[in-house]
Amino acid sequence: MGEWLSGYVVIRASGEGLAGFVNLASRAGVELYRARRVGRHVLVATVAARDFRRLRAPARQSGVRVRLIRRGGLPFVAARIAASPGLIAGFAVAAVLVAALSARVWVVDVQGVSGRLLEQLQEVLSRSGLRPGVLKHRVETRQLEQELLEAMPQLAWTRVQIVGSVARVEVRPRRDEQRLFMAPGDVVAAMDGLVVQVIPGAGWPVVRQGDVVRRGQVLITGQPPAGVDPASARPVRATGVVYARVWSEAVAEQPLEMRIDTPTGRRATGWLVRVGPWHLRLGAIDPPFRRFQSEIAHHRLPRPLDWMPVAWDRVAYDEMRSHAVALDRQQARRIAQEQALERALARLGASPEILRQTVTTQEQELSRGVVVVRSRAIVEAVQQIGQFVPSEGR
Repeated sequence: MGEWLSGYVVIRASGEGLAGFVNLASRAGVELYRARRVGRHVLVATVAARDFRRLRAPARQSGVRVRLIRRGGLPFVAARIAASPGLIAGFAVAAVLVAALSARVWVVDVQGVSGRLLEQLQEVLSRSGLRPGVLKHRVETRQLEQELLEAMPQLAWTRVQIVGSVARVEVRPRRDEQRLFMAPGDVVAAMDGLVVQVIPGAGWPVVRQGDVVRRGQVLITGQPPAGVDPASARPVRATGVVYARVWSEAVAEQPLEMRIDTPTGRRATGWLVRVGPWHLRLGAIDPPFRRFQSEIAHHRLPRPLDWMPVAWDRVAYDEMRSHAVALDRQQARRIAQEQALERALARLGASPEILRQTVTTQEQELSRGVVVVRSRAIVEAVQQIGQFVPSEGR
């Protein structure tokens, strides 16, 4: 934060005497921070704006060429604003818009229900006047709470609050409505496997140890089987855990040449400002480079101003240069094996118990002088494969 307030510059230093340049700059009291090499004899670093001229002597003595890449910080921003009356007028208009927008509700946040009941509640709220864009002083929260209870007998309790530009609606359904959320359904297989253990909760298991199951097959059903007492023969929400032995396979290839991206030191920055329903694009919102790495930071106004409908995103693009790196066969084999094993493990569920890992590797000559290393990984594990699917979703 301090460097932004005082101003900073990004420099590019090139030459064979980089080590001497850094030492001489340090002796001169110039701090180079966020320094990184982008080539054998190229260094990109950030220095305080007030110290930039002090780099002339270290650069001359070490035979290094120093070039200014970018300026940043409050002094430079203020200078650009002062030189642009239109920008000042824009900020004034934005301030007026913020004041006008803060008097309205822009988000209606409903909590406590879902599905069909949520859709019905949103329709009632809209008919009662609570919708995005309505003036806050027109929303009578107590009256609205009473209207919700009268229009929807399924609800046992409601509360409506206006917090900044957000209307928070909290509801609680009656006990009989809560049962609707416990929809009947089955526990089905998330992937193929060999069943090793079935631990049923509610419902009726239809597989047992030693059965081979396919993805989507019912493991524990919520539908009463034949022979169940008719008095209790009603669908339930099946629950339970089913462990199975599963296999995952993946392949990866690695040529004897790998391309690596390195930063060139060029950076472009853009801002996306959101004021209520309006968006303002400033700077490089779209990437100006063919190859790049991006970095996005989301911001809102600090407290106690966070109730205002203002937010902005800062996006930065760093230009990257791609170059080839030659690999020997051992390095290529290691990379291919690691990638194949990583892909095979990624296809398994959460927290699998690994039983066996097998990786086979072979080399294939695609054309004269072009060799590709191919690895195949097979992972055997035990994991929980059951997942709940409601009856209406099948």
